[in-house]
Amino acid sequence: MLTCGSGALAAFAAADLAALTGKPVSVLDGGNAAWTRVGLPAEGGEAKLASPRIDRYRRPYEGVGNAREAMQAYLDWEYGLVAQLERDGTHGFFVI
Repeated sequence: MLTCGSGALAAFAAADLAALTGKPVSVLDGGNAAWTRVGLPAEGGEAKLASPRIDRYRRPYEGVGNAREAMQAYLDWEYGLVAQLERDGTHGFFVI
């Protein structure tokens, strides 16, 4: 079963998924919106992911358990940004 918010993207991807897996693929008509509209339960967040999330950049200051080194590297970059812009000279920004 393949689904998405409206069902449109799932319908678009179903043929490719079937070709890649060699398995039949069905699509939830109306997607997740139709599912919740009729009052069926839905999970939120990161429950039962098929693979780890690698498609989103997490800033070093987001969440908990981030490495101190990552936060320090971010702060060093941010504090050095004005000097970097001054050295660059091709961006058209004026540092005030």
